[in-house]
Amino acid sequence: MVEDSAALLGIAIAGVGIFLSNQTGNTIYDSISSLSIGAILMAFAFFLAKENKGLLIGEAISRKDYKKIVRLIKEIPEVNKIITIRTMHLAPQDVLVTIEVNLIDGLDTDKIERVIDNIEQKVKQAIPYVNPAKVFVELERDRISDLYKRKRPK
Repeated sequence: MVEDSAALLGIAIAGVGIFLSNQTGNTIYDSISSLSIGAILMAFAFFLAKENKGLLIGEAISRKDYKKIVRLIKEIPEVNKIITIRTMHLAPQDVLVTIEVNLIDGLDTDKIERVIDNIEQKVKQAIPYVNPAKVFVELERDRISDLYKRKRPK
C-alpha cells in the first residue's frame, strides 16, 4: 500500500515536471521533479528499513502481548513457574513462541499433555497473529540429571 503510494506520487511529480518543462521551455522543472522523486525514494527506503529491521534481526513480540502470555500461563494451576518465554517475529504475521515451564509434582503423563495443550491454546487465543504451528511448550529439564550425565564416566 505504502509502496504504491510512493510510486504514484513519483509518477505525478514526474508528470508535473515534464509538463512544466514543455510549457515553459525551462528544464529546471524537470530537474526539480527528478530531485523530488529521489528524495521520496530515499525517505521511503528509510521507512522500509525501519519497518523491516525488527523482522531481519528477529524482533520479539510487544511487551503488552508478552505480559498477556505470562498472565494466562500463571492462571493455570498446574504450572509451578515459568522458566523462559522466547518469541521471535519470522514475518509480520508469523511469530515463533517457545515456553519452558515447571509443573507441580505428581502429575501423570496424560495430565502433563493436557496442561501443555492448554498452554498452547491459551497462547494462540491471546495473540491472534501467532502461527499455531509455531507455539512450543517444554517442561523444565531436570538440571541435576543433566549435570549427573555430564560428570558420569562412560
